[in-house]
Amino acid sequence: MNNFFTVFIGAGMGGMLRYWLQLSLNKAQYILPLGTILVNLLGCLAIGLICGICEEKLIPKNLNVLLISGILGGFTTFSAFSIETIMIMQKNEYVLAITNILVSVIGGIAFAYLGYRNIRLFINS
Repeated sequence: MNNFFTVFIGAGMGGMLRYWLQLSLNKAQYILPLGTILVNLLGCLAIGLICGICEEKLIPKNLNVLLISGILGGFTTFSAFSIETIMIMQKNEYVLAITNILVSVIGGIAFAYLGYRNIRLFINS
């Protein structure tokens, strides 16, 4: 039961941070939802870094639960990404919708890999 409380607290923290970034960056004058894209990319980078650290057993398991399931679970926004992509498509802006998908998905995978590889290089140096 302790892990559930840890996730609950972390998700609240991650959700507040996500809300602040989206509120700051998802302005009407932007064509793409920049706040959501940034949150997804940063979340992917962070999960790569944390997983690399966890693999080396440099942090306790309960901290892993707080960081990944809690904070990052509350922070990342692929559900928001999905609905925002649908909203863009409903405006018949298919090129923008595809751009949003490619930047978020490919960029997220690339950032997760970047975080994972760089933390592994840092740990093993």
